Amino acid sequence: MISIVIVNYNSGAHLAAAVVSILRQDHPASELIVVDNHSSDHSRSTLRALDLPPSLRLQIIAQRQNCGFAHGCNIGLAAAEGSLMIMLNPDSEMRPDSLGLLALALEEFPEAGMAGPRLVNPDGSEQRGG
Repeated sequence: MISIVIVNYNSGAHLAAAVVSILRQDHPASELIVVDNHSSDHSRSTLRALDLPPSLRLQIIAQRQNCGFAHGCNIGLAAAEGSLMIMLNPDSEMRPDSLGLLALALEEFPEAGMAGPRLVNPDGSEQRGG
């Protein structure tokens, strides 16, 4: 089971695009947890309006204040039930093979505690620091 955790703060259309990229995965996730850090935009309503398949369990954890990114990550990970957990920024979009490749990398190297993808810009160039 793959759980994806997104910490959101006023990410609007970026959040919706990230979720759509999750839905396009060849190796689907089972659970999506969005920790919303007290957004004042339309992020949560946009998320609820998406046509999610019944196989993807959506949990929105609404914070009463902006608790910060790291604390939001911890809240989301504590709620996740998957054996594989993905932290995804709300302004990220995954290629359709991303989850499958990350899962395969962790299966091939069971001693690894985590794996990270290659980060690229919209034009395909590699992001510095990624």
